[in-house]
Amino acid sequence: MPNNEQFNVLMEGPKVWNEWRRLYPDASIDLSGVKLSGETVQGANLSKANLRGANIHKANAVAANFSQTDLQDADLSETNGAKADFSGADLSGAKLRESQFSGANFSDAQLSGADVSHADLLGAEFTGANLRGANLMNSQLRQATGLTQEQIDQAIGNDRTGLPEGVQRPSNWTQSVDPSQ
Repeated sequence: MPNNEQFNVLMEGPKVWNEWRRLYPDASIDLSGVKLSGETVQGANLSKANLRGANIHKANAVAANFSQTDLQDADLSETNGAKADFSGADLSGAKLRESQFSGANFSDAQLSGADVSHADLLGAEFTGANLRGANLMNSQLRQATGLTQEQIDQAIGNDRTGLPEGVQRPSNWTQSVDPSQ
């Protein structure tokens, strides 16, 4: 059950929210299931928050701090999360489809079963990330760092998934059926 008081503070903007977080550093943040679709959380400190099932669709989350946040089954599709910090976050089953995450940090993040298709992940960091069953079809991971062959082998992709140098496309990845996709 989301905390309405915390949600109201967040809706006052990232500056007010970050000041509130500074004043209450030990507060347990419960924003599970909240609707932040189209909102601006740019630079907001949402670390260690419960955002399970939240709707963050088409939000401006540039440089937001989601480290160690529970984002299971959250919808971050079509979100601009460039340079956002998702280190240690749980994004299992989350929708990150068609999002902009260039330069984002996904170190030690759980992305198992997440839909990260058609996403821009250029220069993103993936050291220690769990990509088991993550859908990376048509995503761009060129210049991504920390990606290992084992991580890619556990993900789902296709011939249109852009990979960084030194990482090979798994033989079980599919060919695109429609070249316009």
